[in-house]
Amino acid sequence: MDTLLDVLKVDPRDHQILIILGNHYARVVRDLDTARRFLERAAEIAPTNALAQNSLGAVLFEQKKPKEALRHFDRALQLDPKFANALYGKSMVFTTEGRFAEALASLQAIFKQSDPSDVRARGMLKAARDNYLKVTNIVANGRANETFKISENLGAQAAAESGFPLKTEQKKLGGTLCAVTQMAWKYRRDYHAISLQEQLPAEMVKHHILSHECWHILLESRARKVGPPLSPAPVPVLAVPGAAGAKANS
Repeated sequence: MDTLLDVLKVDPRDHQILIILGNHYARVVRDLDTARRFLERAAEIAPTNALAQNSLGAVLFEQKKPKEALRHFDRALQLDPKFANALYGKSMVFTTEGRFAEALASLQAIFKQSDPSDVRARGMLKAARDNYLKVTNIVANGRANETFKISENLGAQAAAESGFPLKTEQKKLGGTLCAVTQMAWKYRRDYHAISLQEQLPAEMVKHHILSHECWHILLESRARKVGPPLSPAPVPVLAVPGAAGAKANS
C-alpha cells in the first residue's frame, strides 16, 4: 500500500495505480468513500479505460446508487462489449430494481461470451450462475398463480380425454423420484392416482411436475384410443441360390 502511494506521489496521473488503490480500499479496507475518490480520479484521467468505469460502477452499486452505477457499467461495455464483469454488475443493478428480464439477459450474455477455461473468470462465472438461478426462481415463483392454472387445466383435460378423474396427493417418495402416476386402467381403478414428492422446493416446481404427469395420462389415453400396434409384416425368406441342389447332393 505504501509503495503504491509513493508511486502515485511521483506520478499523480498514473490511472493504473489509482484503479489498484480504489479496488484495494473497496475490497480490503472496505472504505467505499476513499475507493470512490481514487476510481473517479482514474476515470477522469483515463475516460476510455473500461476497468476504471467498471470498478467505479461496482463501488457506486455498493453505495446504493444504482442509476449512477448502471451508467458506468454501460460505459465500460461501450468500451469493451465483452466485459463480463460489467455485464454481471448490470445484472446486480437490474435484480435490485426488480428488472428481472433484463437481469437474466445480462447474465445470459456472460455465459455466451465468457471463456469457462479462463481461471480468472471462474469466480465471477460461479457468482453469475448462482444469481441466474436466484433470479429464475424469483420469476417463476412470481408466476405461481399462472402455473397453477395451467396444471389445473391440464388435469381437467386429462380427466376428460381419458374418462377417469385424477386424484393427487403429496407423500414421501423414495430416491430421487419427484412423482409417480398410476393409470386407472393399469390398476383397475376408477381414477388415476398421482403422487407428488412432498419435499418439492417451490410451488411452481409442483405445478411443473403435475403438468408433466398429466401429459403422461393424456398421451397414453390417446394411444389407447388409436388401438393396439399393428403386427409387423412378415419378413420374406429369400432362397439361397444353390441351396436346394446342395441338399439333394448330400
